[in-house]
Amino acid sequence: MSFYDCQLNIRLFYHYFARKSFANIDSMTRSTEISGVASADEEFFLDADAFFSRNRPFALTFDDISLATRYSEVLPRLTQTHVKLSDSLKLQIPIVSADMDTVTESKMAIAMALNGGLGLIHYNMSEKAQRKEVTRVKNHIHGFISEPVTVNADWYISDILELIEKKRFKFSTFPVVDNDGRLMGLIPGRVVKHRYREKSVKEAMFKREQVFALSEDELGTDPIGTADRFFTEHLGIHKLLVVDSQERLKGLFTLSDIERINEEATALLKPARD
Repeated sequence: MSFYDCQLNIRLFYHYFARKSFANIDSMTRSTEISGVASADEEFFLDADAFFSRNRPFALTFDDISLATRYSEVLPRLTQTHVKLSDSLKLQIPIVSADMDTVTESKMAIAMALNGGLGLIHYNMSEKAQRKEVTRVKNHIHGFISEPVTVNADWYISDILELIEKKRFKFSTFPVVDNDGRLMGLIPGRVVKHRYREKSVKEAMFKREQVFALSEDELGTDPIGTADRFFTEHLGIHKLLVVDSQERLKGLFTLSDIERINEEATALLKPARD
């Protein structure tokens, strides 16, 4: 087929649909004037079987189809949109974003989860990058930061300030660990200031015995509930560290994350946390 023939076919295709649309409009107008009971829904908004049967043998693209909201007696508050993808996976809304590199990475997956859906992170990246993207989603949704940013006791406050500026962190409180990852203490944000830049982390931090921490076993089967009860019982504490049996840091909870999760739990649209 020549380029001219392609252009001609395209013109005929759109001419057909334009003529068909005007015919539908004209038909609807005459019908309404005669009977007064014709419905625009019946004329234009067809169900899937009728729509695709009527438009054979043409191929339709995304731009050729519009989904219309039809009249319904069902009120929004009476609707249930949740769906089970498997025995262990339930979504609040039946929407999943595609695993394409132009569609779903951590930001999209987080947005989908917070609105009750699911985002499939694409695998057009290294395994390490994939794990990092998944971890970002899990950290945001579950409130447990499994790989918190840490500092060393041999650092100075100036080193932390440089790290914050370089990585553009929006927080300034850091766990302090040794070279083996064992928890040594906590450097609070109130001392991470330019005026204290010459001070060492060792002399400015809270020592291990002053820092609240739970073992992994103490979290139980409901880590969020455990962290919530801890913050309620310990007035003014905003960080809860989690260690293993060897005192190696495994993660932390923050009060702000737990409060956000509790607020979402009472919302009409609940996030998907699976």
